[in-house]
Amino acid sequence: ACAGTCPRGVAIPDVRRSAMYLYAYGDETLARESYAELRAPAAPCSDFAECSARCVRGIALQPTLAATHARLA
Repeated sequence: ACAGTCPRGVAIPDVRRSAMYLYAYGDETLARESYAELRAPAAPCSDFAECSARCVRGIALQPTLAATHARLA
């Protein structure tokens, strides 16, 4: 539901999928592989605190996107 809401072009659902592999499944290999394939990784999210992308479910996106980028980039 948050796809396309990032003005910096981050593929939020795809980054969150990589985060799920890393944090929920504990599969760092799969997480790294899926993150490496992204055309729009979360690099723009790692250098700013305010995220203008919005999730309809109220999930704070920037912390997850930034942490995922820091671990997998």
